[in-house]
Amino acid sequence: MGLESDFYLQCLNCRNYIGSLPPMWKQICKAFPYGIPQEILNGDFDHRKPYHGDNGIRFTWKPKKERVWIY
Repeated sequence: MGLESDFYLQCLNCRNYIGSLPPMWKQICKAFPYGIPQEILNGDFDHRKPYHGDNGIRFTWKPKKERVWIY
C-alpha cells in the first residue's frame, strides 16, 4: 500500500505512538506496548484497520501542528 517510510510516518503521526525504548530499541505505542509488529512498521499492514492484539487501539492522527512530514 505504501513505502516503508509512509507507514513509519503513520506511527510517528499517531497520537498513540510512544517511541523507541531500550534495551532493544523497539518501537512502541499504546496499542503495542511490547513492540509494534514489523508487519505494521514495514508497510504490509495499515493500522487504521483492526490488528490482532491491538486492544481496539488504532492509528489516530496527531493534531496537524505536531505531525511529522518528509519531503
